Amino acid sequence: MRTPASIKHHPIHPILVTFPIALWIFSLAADVIRFANLGPPDVWREVAFYSMAAGIVGALLAALPGLIDLFSIADPHLKRIGIIHMVMNLIIVAIFVINWGPAKFERALSPVHRRGGAAFHRRLAGRGPGPRTWCQRGGTAETGGLSWANWTR
Repeated sequence: MRTPASIKHHPIHPILVTFPIALWIFSLAADVIRFANLGPPDVWREVAFYSMAAGIVGALLAALPGLIDLFSIADPHLKRIGIIHMVMNLIIVAIFVINWGPAKFERALSPVHRRGGAAFHRRLAGRGPGPRTWCQRGGTAETGGLSWANWTR
């Protein structure tokens, strides 16, 4: 198919739409892993949050070549189908933006971000347990920290 938004006769829009779809599915998988307690919940919360955000950005970027292609359609029937396609996908993006808002609020209230993310980064680097284990072993914000002995596995 020849479209104005193409690279060497390959349309850009179908290439780009795969990324937000994959990122949103991965965001759902990260949430399922988090809620099923199959991994550190704070890590999977972050993964889901950033996957959803990247999917939103990717969808909006994929819409640009799609809009260029839509304006180039001369047949009114095909143009109507393209407009329906565009409106439905913008509604889907709006739903993800609405869903991302509470995720952003939940992320701001998480223990990882209240402590500046130090436990999260230690967990990612494999140098210590996550925040739940830290609190279970006696570490609190009021004590001013935790001895290194409690960070051993």
